[in-house]
This record gives sequence, structure tokens and C-alpha cells, in this order.
Amino acid sequence: MDKKFVYILEGLVGSGKSTCIKSLEKIFNCRVFAEHWEVECESLKTYYKSSSGERVRFANLTLQLYIIHRLYVIFEQIIEDNDHQLFFIDRGILGSLSFLCTGRDGGILSPEEEIFLSSAIKSAWITLVNHFKTWGVIKTIYFDCEPKTAWQRYHCRCLSLYGALDETNPVTLWGDELNAKLSLEKFKDLREYDSAMEHILRRKMETVNANKTAIEVCQEVQDIVYVEMKRNQIVNFYLDKENFI
Repeated sequence: MDKKFVYILEGLVGSGKSTCIKSLEKIFNCRVFAEHWEVECESLKTYYKSSSGERVRFANLTLQLYIIHRLYVIFEQIIEDNDHQLFFIDRGILGSLSFLCTGRDGGILSPEEEIFLSSAIKSAWITLVNHFKTWGVIKTIYFDCEPKTAWQRYHCRCLSLYGALDETNPVTLWGDELNAKLSLEKFKDLREYDSAMEHILRRKMETVNANKTAIEVCQEVQDIVYVEMKRNQIVNFYLDKENFI
């Protein structure tokens, strides 16, 4: 059985994870798992639009439980995949734990709910890591991006998807319809919590400078993967060797 290599891309919203993973799929002989929770959790949209704090809190609880379930489903698919050795996942548990902290700070989650979800996510992660040891290794690449840069990118993405949003109406998930606003200050808080949560992964993260252009960031990720694949004498991980600069 060939060893499987799983790279989980972590970082702020707007740090370039989704853009990079699309490029990696074209460069490597790999399988990618993009983040599509906005689509897959569409039913929660009505709860987020509600003026009821309890309905918004229910949506947040449900979303975090979905993220745990999503990881289990992804790893089962990886284990059963006999066509690839290399896998990339857009977001694991680091961002989720940071969101829990900001949700608690903002009153969206009670301290008890934050403790419950945090324990559930950490336990799920440890279980996954231990279970996967038989099949391969899991590595994390953190897209280290300045909060202001990530927020501006996110702002531009929402402008293109949802129309004009001025500075007095902070960018929100699913346009300006949600109550959960992602302000620049929230991005700064998330970045601080990301740093504090690194020890949860139980291993050192690789880091790329996500303040650079998308091409430069993708190149850094390529370099990290290239070194690991060479070290393990994996020779068929490129779709086209000319793609490696």
C-alpha cells in the first residue's frame, strides 16, 4: 500500500487558500477538497438572516458540527482513494477553533457552547490523526497573511459576488444578509487566535507568506510539496513536470 500525503491549508479568509488549491489541482497528480460550506449549508442561511439571537446561535452550532462531519467524510474518501497519493484540503480545524473564540467574544456562542464545540473538534482531530497513521501522514501549511490584506481581499470578493458595500456596512458572509459581520477587527482577532491554536495540531506547521501574489504563494507551496515528495522518493506527483518553475 502506497503512503498517502495529506496537506491541509489553513489561514484567514482571504489569505489565498481557495485560489491556491485550484492551481495545485492543475499542477499535481492530486485530489483536492475545496471548501463549499456556503453551498452545502445553504439551509442555514435563513437562520443567519433571522433577528433572533437564538436562531443565529443554532446556525453557528450546526455549522461547527458540520465541519467535524466534513473532515471525517473527506478522510474516509482519501483512505478509499486508490488513484492518488497526494491530497489537499481547504481548511481543517485551526480556523474553526479560532472562529469559536471570536464567536464567544462576540456573544454568538455562550462560554459553555464554545467549550463543548472546542472539545468536540479537538477530539475529532486527534481521532482522525491517530486513525490515519496506518495510511499516511497529515501536514499543515499555514497561509500567513496580514489581517488588513486578507480583509481587503475578502472585501473585494464580496463586492464581486454581492455588489457594493461601503465602509459603514462591513462585509458579511453571504453578502449583507447575515448578522455575523466580519470586520477588520474580527480578522485581527482571528489571526491572533490562529497563532495561539497552533499547538493543537500537535506538529509544527509549514508557513507560506500569503501577502505575496497568488503565483508566488502557489510556488512556495509547490516547493514544500516538492521537497517532501523527493524525500519519500515519490516520482509521479506532477501532472506535467514543465509546470514546476
